[in-house]
Order: sequence, then C-alpha cells, then structure tokens
Amino acid sequence: MLRRLLHACTLLTVAALAACGGAISSPNSTVTPVRTPLPAPTPVGLETPAAGTIYLGAYAFASRSAQDILTLESQIGRKLAMDMHYYIWTGNFPGTLEDSDITTSRLPIDSWNCQLSDAQVAAGAGDLLIQTRALAIKNFGHPVFLRYLWDMNEPASLLGRGPCYDPSTDNPDGTFSPAEFVLAWQHIRQIFTQEKVTNVIWVWNVAASGVDPTPYYPGDSYVDWVGIDAYDATGAGFAQTIAPIYNVAATFHKPILIAETGEIAVAQPVFFQAAPPALKSQFPLVAGMVYYDAKSSLEDWRLSSAGIAAFAALGSNPYLSAFGSL
Repeated sequence: MLRRLLHACTLLTVAALAACGGAISSPNSTVTPVRTPLPAPTPVGLETPAAGTIYLGAYAFASRSAQDILTLESQIGRKLAMDMHYYIWTGNFPGTLEDSDITTSRLPIDSWNCQLSDAQVAAGAGDLLIQTRALAIKNFGHPVFLRYLWDMNEPASLLGRGPCYDPSTDNPDGTFSPAEFVLAWQHIRQIFTQEKVTNVIWVWNVAASGVDPTPYYPGDSYVDWVGIDAYDATGAGFAQTIAPIYNVAATFHKPILIAETGEIAVAQPVFFQAAPPALKSQFPLVAGMVYYDAKSSLEDWRLSSAGIAAFAALGSNPYLSAFGSL
C-alpha cells in the first residue's frame, strides 16, 4: 500500500526516494526471461510460536531509529516479539535495526521492495545483488522474516512501483503478471538456497485491498508463512477487517502473519479489545500480528492515548505472549 512506501522513503536516502518515484539505476528494458527449471528448496525452520500463543509486533515510525520501537515498548510496558523494517531493492540489510532487535529479543521482519521487473529478476538481471543480500542475511546468523515484493496483488502505481512494472511482460491493467511474479520469487529463493541460507522465514504477503492473490502463489515449497495486510479506515472492527483476506490466506494451510494492520484513532480501543477472542476462535492459523503505528498520506494509524492503553492491554493477554528463538 502507498502508506508503507511513503514511510519507507522517508527513512532512507535519496536513492530510496528515487525508488518510490522512478528508477534508481537503469530503467526497465524488455527482456526474454530464461525459463530454466528451478529446484524446490528444502524448507527451513518456520520459527512458529509455542502452541496456544502468537507473536505481537509493530512498525513504529518516528525518527526511524532503534529508539522508536523502544519508546513504544516503554509505553505499553512490555517487549514486542516482532519489529517491521522496510528496504528498497538496493538497501543494505540486515543492519543496526536488526542488531537492536536481536539484542532486545525481537524477531526482525524485513520488507524488501522491487526495482527490476519480475521478468528481469527471473532472467537473472539481479543475481549479483540477490546473492549479496543472501550472504548478508546468512552472515547475520539470526532468524529473519523476509517479505519480498509484499502486496504484489495491488496495482504497481498505487504502491509507487513504476520501476518494477513492465508493460511488455506485466498485465495491461497496471497489475503485475502472476506468472512472472512466481518465476521471480522462485528465482530469488533458488539463489538463497544455493548460498545455503538457512535463517530466512519466507513470507509471501498479500493485500486485502488488492485483486485475488491466489494466482501469485509461488508454491508450498517456496513459502513458509503467508502474510496479510488489512487496514480499517471505517471503524468496521477487527474481525470484519481481517476475515475476508484471512479466508483466502487460510486455503494455503501455512502459518499466517498479520503483517500490517491499522485502525483509525477513535476505533482503536474497540479494535484491540476484540482482537484476542477473534484470533482464538475465528483466525486460528494466525501466528503473529504486527500493528502499523505510523502516519501515511491517506490515513493516520498512529496509536492515540486511548489506543496505546488498549494496545498495552492486548499485549498483556497471554495469547499474545510468544517470543521466538533468536
């Protein structure tokens, strides 16, 4: 969604701003994808929480330093289990934010944006960069939840992903080609597998506001968790916000991460109060929930005073008490 790209841009360099508005290096060119068979990788540890519990996390945006999540934790009186980060295609990660996560017992979630088209990625145009990122995460040596090209089922223009969209290989309506996305995802994971990276939890992440995500699914062997992004701008409530996309995600029979969710200030107390019983009874495959505590150009999802109190109460619920093995 646009709100995530806008915040990702503000925390990075001029190169990041270019990623949200135009190409950073060379513009897209028409390519003929190399259709070589890709071996199915061996699944690694899923870092699922202990039975009867789920992870609670947040994206806390203020100065975009490690202090932001610490401030939120001090406000709610507990450590969070997950911390969200956003990076452009050429971003250098893991880094200081992930280091802080590990030292304070959080699982980092790294959202990795595109720059090349899916057809270019599948054809090998980004192999050196992908290999560099794979080795960096491998050397990090701790679990990393990785969301490549999250919300791929939304229009490229809505997400500011013009450099990633190729009209010659993607859909004429401005959405990404499911077939090309699948090939790109499989190609990236193949490179990670070749580099023997065993500390990545692969999160295939879709948007509730996008088109049917099912055709974009890379296959069970290439996905560890399914991520869903669902926001409530009308005060409809927690269950009503999550249910439609959860029902789609549940068909893949994977652990589900509510990777991004937000509520308008006036409805935050009711939203958080309703979450635990709904998670237990209606959404049993959800293994983690991350709140987007930030402001976008469209909506303000930041926690209000009442929202912070309600989020703290949510965090004190035993069902959301899980912590991973770091």
